[in-house]
Amino acid sequence: PEWPVITSDVKSGKIQEKDLLESMVNLAPFLRKDGNNEVLTAYNVNWNTSRIYACDGYRLGYKKLNTSGGRTGKTYLILGSSLPVFKKLLDKKSEKGLICGESGSFIYIFGEDFQYIQRKISQEYLDVEVLLNGNFSQEFDVDKEELKAVVKYDVDLGIAKERKPIVMIFKNGEMQVFGQTTRFESLDHVEISNSNIEKHFAIGFNPQYWLDALNVVDTEKVHVQMAGNKNPALLTGEEYGFLILAVIIKGEINKKIAELVA
Repeated sequence: PEWPVITSDVKSGKIQEKDLLESMVNLAPFLRKDGNNEVLTAYNVNWNTSRIYACDGYRLGYKKLNTSGGRTGKTYLILGSSLPVFKKLLDKKSEKGLICGESGSFIYIFGEDFQYIQRKISQEYLDVEVLLNGNFSQEFDVDKEELKAVVKYDVDLGIAKERKPIVMIFKNGEMQVFGQTTRFESLDHVEISNSNIEKHFAIGFNPQYWLDALNVVDTEKVHVQMAGNKNPALLTGEEYGFLILAVIIKGEINKKIAELVA
């Protein structure tokens, strides 16, 4: 095929080189891998919010970007399969600006010594800001390393591999995390602060999704917001944020959860 002709008919913008590379590497776990929905296999660079998003349909991750110029409201979908290419092209320490834009049916990212050109993805991306600005009326802060240690232990037990949830239980201003496999059970107390959760309730999640988010979030204290036991949880740090869907708690685990919540 012929090399695409890039014109300057659309105003381009700039992204810092190390910023784009870090974002793509850290958000890679949140992209869909099976290819059934192309838009969910791509990073969404949004010029209006100055954020890059990755979403596989079950969880969403984002990072704030240092951008300049560009057309307000413009978004560029960069294929997740391009990550190995950018790892070779970009310098993780470079503060140089990359020129990003579109021309005809292509998007492009130009550096000082390379040109990346990709066909546009025609599908519309999710309206992620609607999801992120939901009615999260319940909130608390938690130590990242403490919660990560608990969640990693549950993942290592095989809870995620057995497609079972961890259950976060809130009672009397405290939080416990319960997990169960066919052979093992785990129950851990996790310190939380600045909580406004008064109602006793339990909510289930895929532990691997929490571990992926806690491996990336960029603050020691993570702010968590919820809206009941069937809605997603929103985790935020300084530049990173993550939305994780809740899962249905069903089967034998329900009896144990009822005892812990009572």
